[in-house]
Formats: sequence, structure tokens, C-alpha cells
Amino acid sequence: MTPLERAIRAMREGVGDQTLSSATRAAILRRSLESSGAGSLAERLPTSLRLALAGALPIALALTFVVLAGRGRETADPSVADPIVHKVDGRVVFEVAAGTTITRSEVPFAFDARAAVRAEHGRYADRIGAGPRLVFYKIE
Repeated sequence: MTPLERAIRAMREGVGDQTLSSATRAAILRRSLESSGAGSLAERLPTSLRLALAGALPIALALTFVVLAGRGRETADPSVADPIVHKVDGRVVFEVAAGTTITRSEVPFAFDARAAVRAEHGRYADRIGAGPRLVFYKIE
């Protein structure tokens, strides 16, 4: 027999008949059941974790919404796809969807709506000028 077992046996023999009353047992049971349900999960988490979750949850929901909103968007008409651009004999040629409006400008973000040209039969061509010049096109 180990020293621990001997100590337990000696303690049990020396204590005698000590038991809890049924009222005391009922009170202990009642209090343990009350305390196990006390407090929500948020109250049990540390404050730093609660703050991190409070900041991350809206971002996660927004990203989920963006990802789900982009699903199922397939173009039914293949001509509505991204424009194709070619350089042919000193001209820049855009192949776009029929009826697309193209606006040309030498200043970015400053497009004059009056200068917009509607692409006929899905093609638009513009002459390339002499010299190093930057030209911007807005395709709508």
C-alpha cells in the first residue's frame, strides 16, 4: 500500500460518520446548476478577444457578401466581353460590343461626353498621331 493510500485510509477511519444533510446536498446541487448557466459566451471571453471579434465579424460578413454577390454573373452575349485592341497601319482599332460608346481624351479622368463616339458594328478606329503622346479612352 502506498503512503497516499495509507493517509486516505487513516483520514477516513478518524473522521467517523460525517455526511451532509439532504437539504445541504440539494442547496449545493441547486447552486452548481445555477452557476453553470450564468453568463453568456461573450461574457466568458476575454475583452481583447471580444474586441477582435467585434472588428473582424463585420469585415468577414462584408467580404462574404461581395463574394456571393459576384457569383452567377456570366455574360450571355460573348460580344459584351472585354474590349480587344489592335494596332493596324498607324491606327488603334478597338473591337467592342455593338453600340458601345468610346470617348477619347489626352487628360485622364477628364472626358468630354460631347466627344463620345458610338462604335459601329462593334469596331472603333482612331489614328495614331506623330510624337510621344499619351491618349486615354473611356469605353462604356
